[in-house]
Amino acid sequence: MRKPRDLIARTGRNAQWDGAFEALEQRVLLSSYQTEMFTWYGQQLEVVEDSWILTFTGRQTNEQAIARTQQVAAALGVPVDAVEPIGRGMWARLRTPGTLTEGAVQAVVQQMPFLRGFQPETVARPTLVPNDPMFADQWPHQNLGQFIPGSGQGLAGADIKSTFAWDTQTGSRQVVIAVLDTGTDLVHPDLVDNLWRNPGEIPGNGIDDDGNGFIDDVFGWDAADNDNNPQDQPPGVESRGHGTAVAGVIGAVGNNGIGVAGVAWQVSIMTLKIFPDNQGTTPLGAQLAALDYVAMMKTEFGVNIVATNNSYGGLQASGSDFWDIAMEVAIQQTTDAGILFVAAAGNETNDNDGQLQAYPASYTNPFIISVAATDNRDQLADFSNWGLTSVDLGAPGVRTLTTAVDGGYDFIDGTSFASPYTAGVVALLASASPFATAQQIRDAILSTVDPVPALAGKTVTGGRLNALEALRAIGFPGPVVQAISPGTVSGPVSQITIAFSEPIDPAVFDASGIILRRANGDGLFNGNDITIAIPNSAVEIDGAVMRITIPTGTLPADLYRLTLSHQVIRDFEGNFLNGTTESGNDEVYTFRIVAGGGPLEPNDSIAQATTVILDSRGTASFTGIVIGDGANATRDVDIYRLTLSGPGLITVQVDARNLPIPSTLDSVLRLFDASGRELAINDNFNGLDSRLQFFVPAGGRYYVGVSGFGNSAYNPAQVATGTPGGSTGVYNITFHVDEAASEGITYASGDGPIPIPAQGTITSRIFVPDVRAVQDLNVRVNIQHSYVGDLRIYLTSPTGVMIPLVLNRGGAGDDFIDTVFDDEATQPISAGTAPFTGSFRPEGELEAVDRISAEGWWTLTVVDTAPLNSGTLLGWALEMTLDNAISGPYEFNDTIATATDTQLNGTGTTAFEARVGDGAFGRRDVDLYRFTAQAGTTVTATVTVKPTGPNAAPNLLDAVLRLFDAQGNELLIDARLDSPNATITFPVQFAGTYYLGVSGGSNQGYDPAVGGSGVNSEATGDYTLVVQIVGGVTDQPVVLEGDILKVGVGQDGTIGGGAAGGVGLRRGDVEFVAAADSPIVESFYGATFNGFVFRNAGSRQSDLPVSLANQSDFSNKRLVVEGLFRATVPQPDANGGLLVRRALSFGNGDGFVAVDVSLTNTTFLTMDNVGWVEGFRPTQAVNLGSPFTRTFNNVDNSTGRLVTSTYFGEGAPGGVTFGIGAPQPGGGASVVVSVEQPDSVRDAFQVVNSPVDPDPGTFDTGVEMDGLLTVGFDIGAIAPGATVTVRYFIFTGDTPAQVREQFEAMEDGAGTKHLVADPADPSIAAENLPYAAYYPEGYANSRASTFLPLNNPHHIPARVVVIARYEDPALEPTVLFDGAVAAMSRGGVTITTPELYAAGQQLVHKDTPYAVEVLSSLPIGATLSHFDFGISTGQAFTSEKSTTWTFSEGFKGSGVSDFLVFYNTTDQPVKVTLTIYPETGDAFIPQMTQEVGPRRRGGWDLSSTSFIPNGPFAMRLDAEAPIVAALTHFDTNLGGGFAVLGLPGEGATRGVSPEGQLGLNSQTEFVTVLNTGTQPSEVTFTFLFANQSAFRQRILVQPGRRSGFSVGDLPGFPKLNQPYSVSYEASAPVSVTLSSFAFGAGAATRFTDQAHTYWLFSEGFRPGQGSAVTEYLRLFSSSLEPVTVEISIDFAPAPEFGDLGGRETFRRVLTPRAANDFDIHEFITGARAERDTFYSVTVKAPTPITAYTGRYDAFLQGGLGTLGTPLGLVLPSI
Repeated sequence: MRKPRDLIARTGRNAQWDGAFEALEQRVLLSSYQTEMFTWYGQQLEVVEDSWILTFTGRQTNEQAIARTQQVAAALGVPVDAVEPIGRGMWARLRTPGTLTEGAVQAVVQQMPFLRGFQPETVARPTLVPNDPMFADQWPHQNLGQFIPGSGQGLAGADIKSTFAWDTQTGSRQVVIAVLDTGTDLVHPDLVDNLWRNPGEIPGNGIDDDGNGFIDDVFGWDAADNDNNPQDQPPGVESRGHGTAVAGVIGAVGNNGIGVAGVAWQVSIMTLKIFPDNQGTTPLGAQLAALDYVAMMKTEFGVNIVATNNSYGGLQASGSDFWDIAMEVAIQQTTDAGILFVAAAGNETNDNDGQLQAYPASYTNPFIISVAATDNRDQLADFSNWGLTSVDLGAPGVRTLTTAVDGGYDFIDGTSFASPYTAGVVALLASASPFATAQQIRDAILSTVDPVPALAGKTVTGGRLNALEALRAIGFPGPVVQAISPGTVSGPVSQITIAFSEPIDPAVFDASGIILRRANGDGLFNGNDITIAIPNSAVEIDGAVMRITIPTGTLPADLYRLTLSHQVIRDFEGNFLNGTTESGNDEVYTFRIVAGGGPLEPNDSIAQATTVILDSRGTASFTGIVIGDGANATRDVDIYRLTLSGPGLITVQVDARNLPIPSTLDSVLRLFDASGRELAINDNFNGLDSRLQFFVPAGGRYYVGVSGFGNSAYNPAQVATGTPGGSTGVYNITFHVDEAASEGITYASGDGPIPIPAQGTITSRIFVPDVRAVQDLNVRVNIQHSYVGDLRIYLTSPTGVMIPLVLNRGGAGDDFIDTVFDDEATQPISAGTAPFTGSFRPEGELEAVDRISAEGWWTLTVVDTAPLNSGTLLGWALEMTLDNAISGPYEFNDTIATATDTQLNGTGTTAFEARVGDGAFGRRDVDLYRFTAQAGTTVTATVTVKPTGPNAAPNLLDAVLRLFDAQGNELLIDARLDSPNATITFPVQFAGTYYLGVSGGSNQGYDPAVGGSGVNSEATGDYTLVVQIVGGVTDQPVVLEGDILKVGVGQDGTIGGGAAGGVGLRRGDVEFVAAADSPIVESFYGATFNGFVFRNAGSRQSDLPVSLANQSDFSNKRLVVEGLFRATVPQPDANGGLLVRRALSFGNGDGFVAVDVSLTNTTFLTMDNVGWVEGFRPTQAVNLGSPFTRTFNNVDNSTGRLVTSTYFGEGAPGGVTFGIGAPQPGGGASVVVSVEQPDSVRDAFQVVNSPVDPDPGTFDTGVEMDGLLTVGFDIGAIAPGATVTVRYFIFTGDTPAQVREQFEAMEDGAGTKHLVADPADPSIAAENLPYAAYYPEGYANSRASTFLPLNNPHHIPARVVVIARYEDPALEPTVLFDGAVAAMSRGGVTITTPELYAAGQQLVHKDTPYAVEVLSSLPIGATLSHFDFGISTGQAFTSEKSTTWTFSEGFKGSGVSDFLVFYNTTDQPVKVTLTIYPETGDAFIPQMTQEVGPRRRGGWDLSSTSFIPNGPFAMRLDAEAPIVAALTHFDTNLGGGFAVLGLPGEGATRGVSPEGQLGLNSQTEFVTVLNTGTQPSEVTFTFLFANQSAFRQRILVQPGRRSGFSVGDLPGFPKLNQPYSVSYEASAPVSVTLSSFAFGAGAATRFTDQAHTYWLFSEGFRPGQGSAVTEYLRLFSSSLEPVTVEISIDFAPAPEFGDLGGRETFRRVLTPRAANDFDIHEFITGARAERDTFYSVTVKAPTPITAYTGRYDAFLQGGLGTLGTPLGLVLPSI
């Protein structure tokens, strides 16, 4: 219902219309009424009690209206109290106490052909908020920044530019604005002269003088009380004065020395009173009658009504079946008459695009202008409605001074007064251009708004009304001259070129209408003039361009006048030049030719600019032009004028230095608007040549200036204002303009044939994913039916507009065959005959959906109204023309020159909510974003496509994300097919400017330098772009997945902050933290120091850029988030700040997450008031299907350190629970947990200082409040260089008891692994440490030396326990080491050497085999280096356990010793079975079995196993429980050996070894393959060399066999003296090993099928003298793009040299799919390179890679090679 938005709504009141009226022609009057709330089609409406409105299909006589209303009442079976015709018979009012239903009414409407609609009579109210009379100035006309009481300091220029517009136009009383409102003070001294007076009426004579049916309608009409007195409301009525105030805004008389000035100083205001006296609402019938009066006076009596102002209305649900057809018809009548309908958007602080819309402003009529209210700072008024697709623009509506009743003035607020400012501008435009159409006036207003940030994304135009620019933009329906060349001052020319707004019809043109006169030297046009005859042959018409060749040759210097007669220049619609089809106006143009040096001179200023005439492709060029040929020498400037009819992309390019014969000119390009304000400038683009690209948001004149370098500061409005000495020379210049235009697109139904039952109804829907406005719509239908006269076909838009296409036409004829319903068709469907083929005008008007967004579901309804005949809907389609008008907040940003600046320069994070499809190129829309990155940083960009768009419509966008360098070269692209989202991670090698491009799925080949250069994408839609730049290599958003928990971490480190798959914190199927775009999600963390705060909260807020490091191993999940918060650090500490590290850790079987936070002060000053906070709003209830969250929140009363959220309901009978708990911190810190209000916590001390326990009583069971669970720490002060660490836990459980058990286990010290209060506590038993790595081989004899280096890559010390576990069950384990390994350092253990053995000081039992287990508080790297037989072996430890291990390399023979060993990692005995696979002979040898005790080593000396024949073989181990297995190989014949871990499982179908060097350092190299399966496996090996060349070898491995080859024996193998990596792909799983002998020693590695982002190598040594030790790092990336990695060297402390250890980090770029070889010793620099230095190596990559180190030691006469200890993200290795 329409209600007064500005008044308090009251219902059920009794309203008496007691105002007296003169004795007039008797009309039926609804003299009093009572309103009630009434439900109609699911909506609550305020209606006139017992009153209904009928809308007829055509006008009826009074008798017909009464008779047909009674007929309808009879059909409905209701009594009739009264029947009242309304207006001229298009409507009638039925008063009945009977009960009516929607179904009964709908049935009657469908049955009665004369009836178009039937609805309850609604009421509306005026738009008026309570006023506060404190203004003393009319700021909407001229805002000088004055202070406005009640509104504050104004913003200068935040006005509608009235004072400038009045210089051009102040209005005309020939122009009429009809005001539908509460009436007008008819004697107000500031209004009386501008009130419309009916010229055909004699006041007071009681006669209908003009015969319009209304007696004495002198000022208009009171449609509410049905009298001729539209005086404003009497005293005591709350809406009193509303109409008078509106009238004053439009047309208070200006320049009369009293009161105020309206927008139009002269205008005629027609008063239509629609509010009854003594009534605060307006009944629908009054509105209909008033609008009908307006339409009648315009169409039948010729009154020049150009607009109605409608400042009334109310909210109504959108998309409802309720269709206010009566009001829509009434509005349509007025707009069909060429009258704009200007309406207030409403004052409910409502999004009119949402579920509730304000009417009448929101009807989908293209000639409705809906207006929001702005204040004196160009902000959207806090009460104003808005709507990106439904509200057109803003206008002043806050604290505006206007006329009041009783001759007064008042200050008033509301969109009611924004609307009349717009209506007043309509009056100005209609006065300035009397022949302008409503469309032209509307377009002029909407295309010239001042862009206002507060309205961007809130209104269609994104701007505020500008009267001056609207006046400038108004034109004619016929062709107008847009540009003429030459300019007003020019050098000699021989041709005149004219550009028109429309193509010219050559058939009606005659050159006699072109008159060119020369002043003949006296500077006057008189009888002395010379007329230059222009024959038809001299004129060429090319579309909208006319070229006139001067018959006499070049025009000499003189003054000229060109006259173009409107009689001979018409467009193809028949419109005359500067006019309409009825008449036009001549165009007269004066220009001067002067004697100048160059062909275009003089053109040194805007006034002298050379006109650019674009061809049909939007291109123009000039060649051989010279800077320096004018009168101003080196200050010469060439100015060019471009005229655009609408928004467009201007591209200008100068070629000088790049000409075939290079010019001397070093050019500068500048772009100016019509006032000479610089919009853009470019100096060097292509070398010293310049190129400029800029998008202009509106049509008009623009100027391009060309000058030489050194002369770029000139004033384009004045001649010779530049700097002398500028560069000069010849140049060519090219112009290209891409103007925003409409785009045709067809959407066809995919439903397939649908049967149409006799006397039945079917529907078919088409979803349109395009947000653009409909400019034109046709509907194509194919139906087979044997009696089409039975059919009614309707189209319903996404906004609920139902349009009848055909209503029972065609009689007994057959079929609709390719039938097109088109408003522009010549033949109506009612006049056609079946079968219908071709184009027809529909029964209704398709233009009813013009200007609405096309996005949403369109429905075709086919109703068969009779029995017997049936048919089939074969298909249908929407043929749409969509408007490419710009609507997006960041548009135009389709090129690198116009890219949106992210404001990122260095490190940081930013996010953009944007849309593909909201720009000037429709589905070719591209959004480009610019950022600056430094070398050594990592850029991560993520595009997340929202699953639904506006109104919950599907979002079909399939995003493509591209990365470009500064020149527009593509560096990376993510156009994945398996997800609509896209992510790019780019380690920056070279500092500079980069660009990100977001487009739709098919549009991935566009040129980022050229707007609209791509192809149409399949769909448009909304997305979120998050761009983050961090120092160092970072992982992408990740999901940590254990057996119980999944934890998704976004790029800013928040849980649930945009991780893949929408994972937040998930226990089984229960999600506790929903996806980032859910409106109820809240997950955040942050820190505070010295009063400064950062808060990371996913897409909601991300203040701190962070890097992610996934350090998960095979048994544990761990992610470290790291960032430096330094925005507030004083200048002396510019490189310091608060270093934040936050680690999330849990075991595979854990139901909780341990969170460790360390805060380090890296500045020189103490940080005070340091705090930390993390919080979650759990959402398990919603994710279990509850419509409400409904969680019980509680703080544990006993400790105050556990807070929980529990949901009891369907799917969670035990109460699924989320909790945060913390141990008591040390070091003076304190911790609290709290339940806060959602979205309320910004820093830790909000929680610490005022914690909330919702249930502090004795029950301690919690309160249902759906709160925000938080943990806060008061850390106090952190000294310079100091670190403080705190720990807390995130618990989950199927019941509250499970969560409490976990917390109590941590509290009581009964927890193990990750569930301990202090992970650094030395009293924790070794077996309770969370991380374990194993190596099963070890033996101490008189020859052996065994070392175990350890690598701690973390920022905190790690507790490490090294234990030897023996094969002999009688021997107890030996603890070899229990202590700390310093942060980012190498430690280690020397287990034995010959010297220690001889002295009995070895750490293990002599001559006893053992395995080594390394247990630690953090994941670390460990390697066992073993030297024996004069041969070295060694291998990195592994955390990977398996029940099956395979080995493809084994040999039995003289001088060879092979030991196959394994370690039982469990606490139970385990049986292990060995199977031997020979290379020849039997398929396999029967198994051998051992049973090994808990935590014991087992194995076989294969060289001593008698039943294994001599020669090569392979092996498989199968165990009853997980074990770790390795092979140690000694070959005294070759003087080498190796140790190698087996491959877990039976093999893999693909794998890689980074190692390979035959022909470089290796003399021999072997590849061996084991196939344990039952099918042959074809294995293809690819040798990938460092230079990116490749060599392939294919072998076939039989089932149950070992096979292989010597690399050196491969035919044609290229020995390129360079390293290589080797990959394989197999048709069936195989296990593969590569062994080589180099530097006089052996090494081997298994091929791995896994790549990781984190690799640890603990063994490293560089001697200070000599080159006895060789160490290299071999890295392989399967990515197709280069990958930048971090290589960190962690040094062992050397106190004797004053070296405390520490880390050095290097960055290297990996060549894709090639061997990347690095000499590790090159990373050891400075003093460390001059002495013996021990270290370890860490490799970190943004995407998984495979890493290997080789080491050869002449001191110990051996070598080893190993893949290292892998951590982090796991992907296939190739």
